[in-house]
Amino acid sequence: MVEANLIDLGQLTQVYDIGVAGDGVERPAIDSARDDFERHHIIDVLDKTDWRMGEAASRLGIDRSTLFRKMKKYGISR
Repeated sequence: MVEANLIDLGQLTQVYDIGVAGDGVERPAIDSARDDFERHHIIDVLDKTDWRMGEAASRLGIDRSTLFRKMKKYGISR
């Protein structure tokens, strides 16, 4: 018996349009989608902390140096 709040792989691929390997349909890579999400999340946290790097890094659960590296990677600047 499957619980009602569980989804199967077929439903997940439909919701996120990620398809399966070898289906012949080109889609953005999962890594690209994750990077896009991470970039927007960092910007959101920076905005909420008025761009205080220490506070933003703390809320993100990363070191300041990691925040600066990610900002450089994603081209984030004030």
